[in-house]
Amino acid sequence: MSLNSPLISIAITTFDRKELLIETLNSIINQNINDFEILVGNDNIDRFIDSGFTGINNNRIKYINNKQNLGEWENLRNLYRISIGKYFVSISDDDLFAPDFFNQTVEAIKKNHFPDCVYTSWTSSFGLFNLDHNINESKKIEDQGTLLKLYLRGDIKILGNSGVIKKDFLGKYGGIQKWNSLAYADTYLALLVLIKSKSPVYLVDPLIYFRNHNQSLSSELISLDDWITSQIEFINNSKNLIKSANMGNYSFFLIIKNYCINSFFHRMYKLKHSNIFLVKSYISLIFSFFSGPSLFVRTLLLIYFIIQTVKLYVKIIIKLIKSI
Repeated sequence: MSLNSPLISIAITTFDRKELLIETLNSIINQNINDFEILVGNDNIDRFIDSGFTGINNNRIKYINNKQNLGEWENLRNLYRISIGKYFVSISDDDLFAPDFFNQTVEAIKKNHFPDCVYTSWTSSFGLFNLDHNINESKKIEDQGTLLKLYLRGDIKILGNSGVIKKDFLGKYGGIQKWNSLAYADTYLALLVLIKSKSPVYLVDPLIYFRNHNQSLSSELISLDDWITSQIEFINNSKNLIKSANMGNYSFFLIIKNYCINSFFHRMYKLKHSNIFLVKSYISLIFSFFSGPSLFVRTLLLIYFIIQTVKLYVKIIIKLIKSI
């Protein structure tokens, strides 16, 4: 393919993180591939960025300076709309691709006759991320049913927007869909792709370094109210998606358990909340989405809530004892 029609469009959303952005760009251009374009969407309206700003001169990089702060997800949607590659992948300005990310994903694309998507695992451990990988030894999962089951159970790690996804395939389902809340857009995207795709590929190696720091969306102190609002949007969209795919109530239960309830209790502990009334309110909210399912599913849900609530308060008590 020519530069005018690259195999892969790589989108980077950025806001005022010069040094981290440069690291992210270098993690791409230092790889042994040429068939790509890089789109950098800048949301900082007070700072114009270009090759002079980053110090990286590469004609494959296009800088898009937004006239207003679109927010990370809307910024990503804009980059998707203007991308021209056969495949689309994105990464935030604080994360990194492994040195052989594109070697492995392009190899998987060619060996699997241009599948709908190629996802890889990720890690927040730089030591694990920095290991040498070998294309011929890389483990992969190609069966859609197996891959979806593993994702529903939370047994594999996927960043929804960091998969190498065929743009024509994604376009059938509205492209990068609009999202109104602060979180969970990428989680829903992964679920959508894995349900709709007939030919997904998953590389087991952790080929993305997800940098966990105080300013990242996963780490910053988003209020529980905002987090729950995001969960509601995710749950409503997921419920409709699972229903349209005739997947049943147990699949919906797994999504709620692994991607909502676990996250809620993790944030409760992280934000040092111990309000039992908040827990009770959250339980009622989640149960409101299960008015129709069988007694078995609702019983599973109740048991899981009891276990997580007990674990939360045990952790809080242990922490208090250690502080004395």
